[in-house]
Amino acid sequence: MLNERINRSFDADGYFNTQYMQTMVDKLFEQKDDERAGYYRWSAIRYFLYEYNAYLVKEKYHGQGELKWDSFKQSEKDKISIEHIFPHKAEGYWAEQFKNVDKDKWPIYEGSLGNLLLLSQRINAELQNDDFETKKKGRVSADESKKRTGYSKGSAAELEVNNEKDWTPETIEKTGMTMLKFMEDDQWGWGIKFKSEEEKKNLLLPGIY
Repeated sequence: MLNERINRSFDADGYFNTQYMQTMVDKLFEQKDDERAGYYRWSAIRYFLYEYNAYLVKEKYHGQGELKWDSFKQSEKDKISIEHIFPHKAEGYWAEQFKNVDKDKWPIYEGSLGNLLLLSQRINAELQNDDFETKKKGRVSADESKKRTGYSKGSAAELEVNNEKDWTPETIEKTGMTMLKFMEDDQWGWGIKFKSEEEKKNLLLPGIY
């Protein structure tokens, strides 16, 4: 069964059969009005984001921002969850950033691979629909009794997001392409080869291209 799946997933030249993956991705986005639609539903999403973070730690952040696999199994309060940077309820700052995109396409960007980030469940719950700058820097409570950590003090993947000035449709696509480039990496990634940039864009944002 394993050999059959491998043969179905790769062509004779060793390129990944994106048609097989595209069918899977299209199904993930079928209920696009559900805030959990898209890559959030991908069964491998936590492991993929964990490996991507480990890659950033080694290649770019020199040991900073490491996540331990055990952190995915901690108490309910502190365990790792998945943050949608561009949120499901897009208002204010977010509506302005995506004003040039048809509103019925917003869920595609929300569920795209490049919009997902591993984050402590506690911090994720606190961020909610904050604008991007607040998500990056964190904030102090109204009575100044509590400081909430932002991306600037987090994992390597959070630090990578923190480098962006704004979070736009273009940023989500660019970040997703970087993630797929990691997936293609023979040394750190999965060694999966895609035939073209266009194929990768269709996988990241089905229905946009």
